[in-house]
Amino acid sequence: MSLLARVVLLRLIAGTLLCWVVGRIDTPGRRQATAWVAAAATSAALALLLSQVSAVFAGPPPVDAPAPRQP
Repeated sequence: MSLLARVVLLRLIAGTLLCWVVGRIDTPGRRQATAWVAAAATSAALALLLSQVSAVFAGPPPVDAPAPRQP
């Protein structure tokens, strides 16, 4: 698994656990707080992915597989 995938998954797992913790607190605004935490975790993961877009598009093009041989 690539480093970028691990970093993004770590953000999403941490965000999920934090949503679970915030959702367990019995307060009137817990649903709103959980939604904000989920939005922040998703935004952080998306920002990490978007920061790598230029590196992905600047890389070499994928090599095409050779054509199968004709008998």
